[in-house]
Amino acid sequence: MASNVAPGIPRIMEALKSMPLPEKVRGWNQVISVEITDRPDLRYGWIIDGDRWHVTTGQTMRSTIRLLAKEDNLMNRLATGSGVDGYSVEGPVGSLGGGGVMSAVKCLHLVDGMAAYLRTFHQPALQEWLLQRPRKKHGVDAMSREQLVSALGSGDLETRKAAADALGDQGWAPPAGKDAESYWAAKWDWSKARAAAAESAVASGAGVSAQAAPSEVGLAVEYLAGHLRAKDVHRSPAVRQSLVHALVELGPPAVAEIYSQLGQSSNKSCTGDLVEAINLICSGPGPVEPRIKLLAYGGGGLTHLAFRPGQAGLKSALVAAGPAVVDPLIASLHDENVNVRQGVAEVLGRIGDPRAAAALAELANDPDSAVRKAAAQAQAPQAT
Repeated sequence: MASNVAPGIPRIMEALKSMPLPEKVRGWNQVISVEITDRPDLRYGWIIDGDRWHVTTGQTMRSTIRLLAKEDNLMNRLATGSGVDGYSVEGPVGSLGGGGVMSAVKCLHLVDGMAAYLRTFHQPALQEWLLQRPRKKHGVDAMSREQLVSALGSGDLETRKAAADALGDQGWAPPAGKDAESYWAAKWDWSKARAAAAESAVASGAGVSAQAAPSEVGLAVEYLAGHLRAKDVHRSPAVRQSLVHALVELGPPAVAEIYSQLGQSSNKSCTGDLVEAINLICSGPGPVEPRIKLLAYGGGGLTHLAFRPGQAGLKSALVAAGPAVVDPLIASLHDENVNVRQGVAEVLGRIGDPRAAAALAELANDPDSAVRKAAAQAQAPQAT
């Protein structure tokens, strides 16, 4: 990604030029005009021609769909993957209707694929934007330094963030202790926050015994998952995404630890964030073992993420693993999610292991036509 491009939509559009076209929109022929409504100077074209994909800048050929968005809204949608808001889709002369509904759905799949791709391969640029975007002051301009330090313990997440930013602007360095943890957590610097928390625990004698001490990765996952379960974090996709990023940075050794946290909260957003962290770790470069575990964990949500748009790299990794993943893949052929059954059938077809033949044959009666087609193609002699 070009480093001389300012954070935000321009840099993201540069990144998208190298994005593989999501599978769910391949074969689609559309010209999407992307208009940033609060930045008239920013206008782009997304041109889909079968399996080819182009991102252009400025005026494009006549569009078949218009995507309208404010820069901040669309960036938040791409950076956090939350909700379906952040943009609207219209026909060239007004709102879509009738046959245009399918175009809107396809556009939704495209944006979902973009969000997954950017969060997997361009997380630093997204994080830079989240940290640099204009912030609300929440009255901190009138506070003394002592009041700002006290505000680090506020029950309002935005107030904590504003106070930490103001202290940082003043060059304040937090002393060891609870204030240091609060400061770095408010700044979304989770590695420093975790280190400050560990120092406080040792200083207070609250550390765990060496006999039962969890691993460093386990402690880090427990700490980050605890913040994800906090009530005020539920309402901030940006903070949640920073925590997910911190989990992903722990790498493959964290997969089992993150999975162990899944049943400890009834909060669906927290569970979804933990699942996304596992998926992103398993979708990135590295050993294939975590990818096999991803399927073995099952539970619907994990395998659904494994085969959502933008995860072609994970499919290729599973194919490369070959016989080692055939058994968990066969078990996933009975998943309740249609995307999983279809994706698993495609991967098994590419692997070509005879052990999958009987299970693939059972999908001839699957209620979904796409699954039936994928299973039939997987059994064909030319499938590899």
